[in-house]
Amino acid sequence: MTNKILKCALVTGLLMSCNADIKDDSTKMSGNKKYFDMVLACIKQNKFTIESTRKSFDTIAHFYKSYKDTCSSWKLNAGQIALIFSNSKTINGIELHDYYFNLPCSYDGVININHHRFTFTVNAGAYSTISLFDTFICLGYVGTDKNLFVDYPSYDKK
Repeated sequence: MTNKILKCALVTGLLMSCNADIKDDSTKMSGNKKYFDMVLACIKQNKFTIESTRKSFDTIAHFYKSYKDTCSSWKLNAGQIALIFSNSKTINGIELHDYYFNLPCSYDGVININHHRFTFTVNAGAYSTISLFDTFICLGYVGTDKNLFVDYPSYDKK
């Protein structure tokens, strides 16, 4: 089965099961846009579970040594990761660059969104991604528990 056919099947399944609010002009949107609208609708409705997690370190990052101890002590469990996704909004590349830090520690894993498996990454800099194949969405944490991260978005530090 090709990626296009699989993506189409997943979009249709997510659309029907998560009651996503897609406008009549949705046929004009790209398949990826419609697809991730469905993913976001399911997350907002808490129709997801964290299946697995693994902490990872980017030891070749030039600033890894300055974060090594902080990253080692940063801990999240599956419930906290679910809370992060539930309290995040989509962000674009400019927002990611301007407001979030890409730190050398993250949690990677599998998230099951309404019976469909995706990979995810939660970075210690308060942003995350959800992906399938070569497509991903980037989310920024907007919740109030800053203790979930090593660093929090810079727009909040005024």
